[in-house]
Amino acid sequence: MSNRNWDNPDWHEGMTLPSRKDKHKRKKTKQPKQRADVQEHAALQEIQQAREEATATSAVVAPVLEPDERDLLLSPAPARAEESAGTDGELQPFFSTWQRVLLWTGTVLVTIVVLLWGKIGYVHHIPDLVRDNVPAYQHDAGYLVLKPWWFGPPVLDLNTYARDTERPDWELYKARLGDYAAIVDNPYILWKFAEDPLQ
Repeated sequence: MSNRNWDNPDWHEGMTLPSRKDKHKRKKTKQPKQRADVQEHAALQEIQQAREEATATSAVVAPVLEPDERDLLLSPAPARAEESAGTDGELQPFFSTWQRVLLWTGTVLVTIVVLLWGKIGYVHHIPDLVRDNVPAYQHDAGYLVLKPWWFGPPVLDLNTYARDTERPDWELYKARLGDYAAIVDNPYILWKFAEDPLQ
């Protein structure tokens, strides 16, 4: 037969029953703990009493307000000019709305001007030698063209590269144009002007 403790519901097979000495030791160790609990409880009571006294004191100092005065105190204060300027510690936006609009408009305009100056050129004073060899330049006085290079001269006077004293030579004329010879070899014309606006 096993030493089963029928009174203890937590007992299971293989469990050893505590001796009477263990029970006596446990009771002794609980007593100092109970004393600490009592001391802690007394400290908590003192803290609670101090809070109640502070609440009672502050309740006596608080003035009694009329309903109109109470509504005036509870209504939001009107915004001061200093607070709207950002002196209340909040971070204000770096740019206001109209400044952002101006900034974006200026950025777009500068980008367009740079692209136009960098990639679009005006060709005028076209000599007869060029008119004979390039069908795109046959009839009008000036041409707005897409340059095959970036940020070259925005205005090209083709007559400055021709020499009247020499016999007309197409290859020699293109050699004088140098890097700008692509403007007469295969021009991409955007707009034609019947009269030269630069004259």
